[in-house]
Formats: sequence, C-alpha cells, structure tokens
Amino acid sequence: MKEQLNSLVLKYQQTNDEKVFKEIYKLSVAKFHPTFNAIAKSLRASVDEVFALYEDVLLRCIPTYTGEGNFENYFMFSVKNKRANLYRDRKLRTQKEVLECCLPKDDDTSAATLEIISEETPEDTLVRKKRADQRQLIRSLLDQTDETTINIVEAFLSCERPTPTAIGKTLGIHHMTVIRKLEKLARNFDSKQFGDFRDYLIAN
Repeated sequence: MKEQLNSLVLKYQQTNDEKVFKEIYKLSVAKFHPTFNAIAKSLRASVDEVFALYEDVLLRCIPTYTGEGNFENYFMFSVKNKRANLYRDRKLRTQKEVLECCLPKDDDTSAATLEIISEETPEDTLVRKKRADQRQLIRSLLDQTDETTINIVEAFLSCERPTPTAIGKTLGIHHMTVIRKLEKLARNFDSKQFGDFRDYLIAN
C-alpha cells in the first residue's frame, strides 16, 4: 500500500492526471474521514477546519515529495505538525479573551455586568493588511484564468472556514475540481517572492 502511494504521487507530479490524484486522495485523506468528528473535538475545531487541514497538507506534500522514504509517513508527519499548530493557536486564542466582570458588592439588587474588552492587536493589524495584499495579488492572477476559477477564489476569500469540499458544495462542483483549479492557478504564482500560494487565500 505504501509503495503504491509513493508511485502514485511521483506519477502525479509528472502527469497531473485527475484519476491519479483521486487515488492519492483516497489513500491519504479519505480514509480518515470517519475520524474527523473526534479529531475536531480534540483540536477544539470544527469538522470543516479538519477537512481543510488534511487537504491543505496533502496539497503541500505532493509537490515537495522527493521519492525518498514513504509518502504516507511524510504526509502523516506533516499532518501531526499541522494539528499541533492548530491546537496551539486555538488554545492561545482562548487565553487571549479578556473578560472584565464587575460583581455586586453588598447590594443584592445591584446587577452584575459583563464587559468584553476588545482591543486591536498587532496580529489583527497584520491580518487586515494581509487580506488587502491577498486580494490585490489574487485579482491580478485571475486576469489570466476562467470564470470557474474566479468563482472558486471569490468563494474562498468570502468564506469564514473555506475547504475544497465546502466550496465545491457552495458552487455545485466536485471538490476535486476546486483543488485542480487552485493548483493550476498556483502555477502562475511566484512562490519564491510571495511564499506559499494558499497562504494568500486564507489569511488567519
């Protein structure tokens, strides 16, 4: 099974064959679908976020696999790191919630008030800037592509928790089509200058 997956990944790197990708997806991501509910609970995340995590890791691992060792091990190691990062981010976000609670002192009739203190952090400013940058960059790339890809990217940018599966359902197309369109768009993206293409689709 591991040798088969290794061969499929190397073949896909050369051919970009849709049928080959479907086999890779089935052997690497789809087999974990029944466990996503439990994984989501353990990570304090939604099932959609778990889908996004596994699919994003797969898309990152396929082009970077060199053929050394087993792809399955490489994929699972990357998933483990990504899950740890997601759990850490969730935990930190919870800890950053600052609540100021003014409780009644002696008068039982006085009402307790709960105020949520909201202040913009440097991280918020960075995210806002990144969203502006990503939209400008994606807009320039979309000038070179088709209407379906434009709809997919617009859906990604407007969706709170976008995944290929969720976007596919929204647009009425197969999630494999979403993945292929994004991969094709990524070929026009200068990763050396801007970093990873998918970071510009989801600024969080």
